[in-house]
Amino acid sequence: AKYEDRFLPSFIITEDETLADVLEECGMEYSSSELGSFDVYDVMQVKDFSTLDGKFQGKAIESFREFKAFECNGLDYVGDSWFKDCKKLQSIELPSTIKSIGKQAFYNCALLDDVTIPDSVTSIQDEAFRNCAILRSITFLSDTPATLGANVFANMPEDYILYVPKASVETY
Repeated sequence: AKYEDRFLPSFIITEDETLADVLEECGMEYSSSELGSFDVYDVMQVKDFSTLDGKFQGKAIESFREFKAFECNGLDYVGDSWFKDCKKLQSIELPSTIKSIGKQAFYNCALLDDVTIPDSVTSIQDEAFRNCAILRSITFLSDTPATLGANVFANMPEDYILYVPKASVETY
């Protein structure tokens, strides 16, 4: 525990069968865990993130809290349409290494209700969160606002709340 902050995760442990199927499609090796009824996927073998292009789109993934494990390999973007039409996606945890969120990355994720944008994000492309019908809470961790493309947050609830660092309210 003393050195926990010095190690980056390199495995995804999932109980979501749909996510497990997608990770297998991506060519990730897995092994069954003796700790319970879930599989362990080795993120360290992912070298080229373009292999993830199109793999998540339209899938019935409900939660991808383990997405943050990709930061150990230096994932620095969420690609165009990666999670487009994932209508069951409720939660995702973005890696702290993300610098850009691609076009329509989360387009039409109807059940996504809360997003935290890491302080490393400098750009969010067109329609990245468009049609996220119940997205009510967006937290930006950076003191400097990201550059936004067109219609990034279009067709969202009118009562959504944007959280930003207190010292940066005027900048946002």
